[in-house]
Amino acid sequence: MALAWAKGQASQTPRWPSWWKPDCCGRTVIATTVHELQVINGELPEEEHDFHVDLILTPARVIRCESAKRPTGLDWKNMTPEKLAAIPVLRERLRSHRD
Repeated sequence: MALAWAKGQASQTPRWPSWWKPDCCGRTVIATTVHELQVINGELPEEEHDFHVDLILTPARVIRCESAKRPTGLDWKNMTPEKLAAIPVLRERLRSHRD
């Protein structure tokens, strides 16, 4: 796994927690990178299209999250013609989805 770190940190190797491995959650791992100031303890409002991540990576730490809500696939009803025109791989997936 390769990670891009901001501000010249790309050459640094993050220290992964001992529990982490590519299949740590028994499925595809969903991760995000944020600044430490963006991490909060508490509930956030959620919309239908929102989902949870498994890992949050900050410049200082790796946070394992309790995942409950995960995507089940692409939300085709929200794919506008503009999105499909801008993202060729989505157009191809839509063709195979219709078949």
